[in-house]
Amino acid sequence: MKNILVAIPTFIEGKAFIENLKLLKINDYKFSLNYKNNKYTFIFTGVGTPPNILILTEEFLKNYYDLLITFGIAGTYNENFEPEEPLLVTQDYFADLGIKYKNVVEMGLPFSYVNKMNKKIFTAPKSGLDLDFKKTSGATFNSVSETLEQAKERKKITNAELETMENAAFFLVANYFKVPLISIRTISNTAGDRNKNNWFIKEATTTLYKTFLKITEKI
Repeated sequence: MKNILVAIPTFIEGKAFIENLKLLKINDYKFSLNYKNNKYTFIFTGVGTPPNILILTEEFLKNYYDLLITFGIAGTYNENFEPEEPLLVTQDYFADLGIKYKNVVEMGLPFSYVNKMNKKIFTAPKSGLDLDFKKTSGATFNSVSETLEQAKERKKITNAELETMENAAFFLVANYFKVPLISIRTISNTAGDRNKNNWFIKEATTTLYKTFLKITEKI
């Protein structure tokens, strides 16, 4: 039996999980599930990098996990997107930690004095699972794009396909604790489009749950 941690930023993103799985409540943000001979701990980490780093670090200090799986929705810089297509994020970074669109490492400053963490871009520690999802790269910001013009500027600078407010935190903690990471995002909207009538939150969050079921078949 493997011990697997599932991290989801918000209950909105985890709605389908809660509705369809018999999760046992541990506290207000943590649940457990025994499923297909493995133990899953679901933790809702909040929005932004600070709470994600804090909560995940605390969790890894207290418990051993064989695998970290993260699920969430994201905005994309690609106007042609499918909200029902799961994306496997293989690398991410803190895009606005430093000067505007210039990471501290690019400025010649140390991201960390721990050598293995002193890097601009973090890659996901390999899980060893044969997953056939489309691979992509992400950029993590402290705030989402507020306009389409800002999103276009970010796309040009980062060369990323999607933006989030948490994903680099997952990559940071997974690398530090040397835990294999599977990072899944589905697209809910075009980055910079703040008109929620154009968003596909239901479709994107439902896909997250369906993707979880597919992954469990591989573990």
